[in-house]
Amino acid sequence: MLDSKEFLDKKFGYYLLCHTDIPNLGYSRHMRELKEKDFKVPVDMIEQQKIAAVLSTADQEISALKQKLDALKQEKKALMQQLLTGKRRVKIDDKEVA
Repeated sequence: MLDSKEFLDKKFGYYLLCHTDIPNLGYSRHMRELKEKDFKVPVDMIEQQKIAAVLSTADQEISALKQKLDALKQEKKALMQQLLTGKRRVKIDDKEVA
């Protein structure tokens, strides 16, 4: 666990680290890699909090959309199964066939 200093909002620091390219070194500690990075951080704590809030809202929206997509995929799977077993039929207009 990392603890941030008073000049860095914890949630902003979380998003900063999430979007930092850190090589996978296996079991090795990553502090050496982090010390070599040059992070650009707004000095104003309120600005950091606003950025973190926007990113948090975006994460929540992405999560909700992923859940909706998963539900639609499940619905499609169920409908395809019903079509294949003949429990459901597709009606085609004569105009579409011609």
